[in-house]
Amino acid sequence: MGKSNSHQRRTDKTARRKRRLAQRNKTGDRFTPGPVPLQPPTPATFSTPRVRGAIHRLIPTDEPMPLEQMARRYDFAHQDHSPVNGVTWTAEEFLNLEWVRDDTSMFDDEPDKRDEIVARYGEKIPADLAVLDMRAHHFIGVYTCNVSDESIDAVHITDVADTADLREALGILHRDGWIIPMANGELVAPQLFLQQIPSAPPHVTRCARASHFYCRFQLVPLQDHKVPAVAELMKACNWEREDFTVTTGHVWTPDEFRALPWLQPRDLASNDQLAAEYQRILQRSEDGIPADEAVLDLAASAFPGIVVGNFDLLMPEEVVVEFTHAQDLRQALGLLHRDGLLLPLANGMLAAPTLAKTLVTSTAAA
Repeated sequence: MGKSNSHQRRTDKTARRKRRLAQRNKTGDRFTPGPVPLQPPTPATFSTPRVRGAIHRLIPTDEPMPLEQMARRYDFAHQDHSPVNGVTWTAEEFLNLEWVRDDTSMFDDEPDKRDEIVARYGEKIPADLAVLDMRAHHFIGVYTCNVSDESIDAVHITDVADTADLREALGILHRDGWIIPMANGELVAPQLFLQQIPSAPPHVTRCARASHFYCRFQLVPLQDHKVPAVAELMKACNWEREDFTVTTGHVWTPDEFRALPWLQPRDLASNDQLAAEYQRILQRSEDGIPADEAVLDLAASAFPGIVVGNFDLLMPEEVVVEFTHAQDLRQALGLLHRDGLLLPLANGMLAAPTLAKTLVTSTAAA
């Protein structure tokens, strides 16, 4: 009898992980922290970020994905995809789990983690801790609300937990409710989003990755000598949406507007507000569509974030409204654009080279 689909997927996944790890070891950069990583944490997302060769970070999302929806999206329907918090396994139950039987170490000369777990916990094995122990030893990623497990590397986990130890990092995120161990041996994070940001020159200071879990942000003007050239900032955005043309002064025909790659049916179907605004723009397009106004209208419906001058991505729309003292996001974007602080881009993104995203200090908050 052939292997089950879940077994085959797990085997393929392990092989891919081994190849990636071997490549890291060859280049000497295994789990080397890079600058901060990501894209937007809501259904406002226009596209799934391209992970390879990009810079990413994990951030919380205001709209977590229900576990049932995650199961459908990532094809867990045929597995026991239930949380194991509070569940205990006997040693026999643990060792007889399919994913435990099939799990192979990344290195043949390492001790068998399964034996260590049985020796540590005895006949009452906390299921959640056992899953964390296994995954810290043989990390296969974490499923978030926008990407599958293979997109998440150990460095994404250790960065946000602010520790170099993966097992400790997993424990911290589990304790705080960000990661849920599942009965099928997977880790899911319905409230986390893998966001892509620009790469940054060495001299640029950005907010620490872990700060996105517990800090507030603000927009501040950059000093003139720190403002990057628009071309430099756009070059750092090595993303799928590659048309970073500034749209000010451009007019789209309805056909050109419909052909925009970030406004295709799949993107519109994921966000009702975006789809409604798209239709409104087409309905008033008799004399052409002013590109900058269209981008601002759509951004107010599905905020894609703002690429700011310290090579970061500003997401919370409340920060933009607060900075401009506007009544809503659309008015705030219009004010920034009017004053020359905001550049609408042909890929639906927004850039503000003269502004920086910084942490709100206790003094500033007061």
